[in-house]
Amino acid sequence: MAGQLQHFRDQLAGTAPSQVTGPELDLVSVYDPGTVTVDVGATGRPVMLALGSYEHVNWNLNLLPGATVEKVIVSGYKTPSTPTNVPAGVPVEIVSGGPFPGYGRSGDLYDHLPAAAKALKQRTGLPLSSIQGTYSPGPTGAKFTVGGSGPNWAAERVLAETVPLYKDATAYQMAQDRAAAAPLRFKALYGGTAADFSPLGPIAGTFVRAPAGGSLAFDPRTSTYYAVGNQGPVAFDTRGVVSELPANPFEVSWPTGLTFDTTRNRVVLSTLGGEGALLSYSPDQKQWSTLANLNGVDLHSLTYSAPDDAFYAITDQHNTLSVGLVRYNAQGRPAGTIDLSQFIPSGDIFNYQLTAAGDQLSLITSPIYDLYEPDLAPMARSYLIDPRTGSVRYLGGISVVPEPGAAALALVGLAGLLVRRRAS
Repeated sequence: MAGQLQHFRDQLAGTAPSQVTGPELDLVSVYDPGTVTVDVGATGRPVMLALGSYEHVNWNLNLLPGATVEKVIVSGYKTPSTPTNVPAGVPVEIVSGGPFPGYGRSGDLYDHLPAAAKALKQRTGLPLSSIQGTYSPGPTGAKFTVGGSGPNWAAERVLAETVPLYKDATAYQMAQDRAAAAPLRFKALYGGTAADFSPLGPIAGTFVRAPAGGSLAFDPRTSTYYAVGNQGPVAFDTRGVVSELPANPFEVSWPTGLTFDTTRNRVVLSTLGGEGALLSYSPDQKQWSTLANLNGVDLHSLTYSAPDDAFYAITDQHNTLSVGLVRYNAQGRPAGTIDLSQFIPSGDIFNYQLTAAGDQLSLITSPIYDLYEPDLAPMARSYLIDPRTGSVRYLGGISVVPEPGAAALALVGLAGLLVRRRAS
């Protein structure tokens, strides 16, 4: 692994060639109209160049010494046109209303980029080697470089080629982290059901039909679930039988999170409507109250941590497309922002589930795409967060986990089989 890593360092520095053979697929995409020049230099491999836009763009191709262009594919929702200066003999494919506009790895990561990656792979049989782009070319136009001395292109290609090494290098640590996380338990939603979860996924045999989605809370004293839909929370029992809560005198607009405060025996709901609010419901007194005004802070997937006697929620960091983590005290007042040790894509954050699991926080995403393999199918992903340090451990995708009893019986059966084999 050290030798492979050194090769990628050398490749990034321009002193070693790519070890991948055959053609590469390089994408340049913009959104607004304008003029875009793409310089193509030597890459050591034939280039299939994909150019994508939403508005009409005047594409200009500029081949530098050593460049080899095998094909150019142009896509656009509005009148895509043939680039200028395409060398004779290089085929140009025009895809009207095409599937790969956008602007690099920025705002449309979870919309246009995966569609582009899949569509281009179907057309060419190749994964994306590099992705570059911008929202607007600007009045003077924009320029991108593929091959040659283009630093962005070089970094993109090295990152794409290091994915297998990264997976190999992190496999052992991830296996250890998954084994350590497996005993943790909490309640969460899975499809249209509530279930016991570990950070690896829902536990088989624990599913309860849920009358609403979005967020889930659980009162361990009475084994009562609470789920929240567009009209606010409802209660249901372990058989899925629903009971309505007393009318909420406070406005419930855009509910985004629901949790149960086991220290004060109350349901706490977060909303986005207006300035946002934390609302509290007491099952014992059957009364609603306002806990706090959120003053315009958008919270998602609220959870209560008993070890910290605090609420945690995730936020959408729009400038970085990543998840943020904030803490509120038991009175609903802000108690700080936690810096996370690694990037967690925000994606469809409205359907993420943040849940206290012991002294850790489990974050399970909705199905999202891989940042560096966007042609793969989306997958619900699991993260374990230490709220005291911000340390994040990525645990991979979730799946239904066998019941502990079933796993134990399987191990007993395997042990018996080994004993019989040894005896024979």
